[in-house]
Amino acid sequence: MYDLIEIIHPLTKRLVLIGCGDDWNRVVNLCKEKHIKIETYYKKDHAFVIDYMKKFDGFGLAPYNLQSKWTYYCSPLKVVEYVGCGLPVLMSSVPEISKYIKENNLGIIYSELNYDKISLDLNLFNTNGFHLKAKELYSIYNQNNLYSKIKL
Repeated sequence: MYDLIEIIHPLTKRLVLIGCGDDWNRVVNLCKEKHIKIETYYKKDHAFVIDYMKKFDGFGLAPYNLQSKWTYYCSPLKVVEYVGCGLPVLMSSVPEISKYIKENNLGIIYSELNYDKISLDLNLFNTNGFHLKAKELYSIYNQNNLYSKIKL
C-alpha cells in the first residue's frame, strides 16, 4: 500500500481508509506527510463498508505484493466487493483475479509502480466515461446487492 501511495499521491484528491490493523497509523501518517486528504473509518462493520462503497465515487485500491509468489493464487474478497459495488479497481497484476479485471475492463492493472504509466491509465479510464457507465450499469442491474452475485 505504501509504495502505491508514494507513486500516486500527486494524483490522489482524497484517500478513504476503512478498517483497522497494524499498519493503520503508518498509512495515516504517510497520507499526512504527502498532504493527501484522508478520511478514516476505524473498525466499521461489513454492512457499513458495503453501503459506503456503493455511494463512493473513486477507485478501490488492491495493491498486492508483486514479488511474493503466494499472493498470485489468493482470492481477494475486497476486489469482488469493489466490482460488485460499482467501483473500478486499481490493482497490481497479482493475484490471478487481475487477469479477469483487465479482460473485462473493470479497472486498471499495473505490473510495476510507474507514475507515468499509472497516470496515463487513470486519465484514459476516466476520460472514456467508464467510471460513470459502470456506476449506471450497477445501479440499474441491482439496486442493493450486486456484489453477492459477481462470480469472479
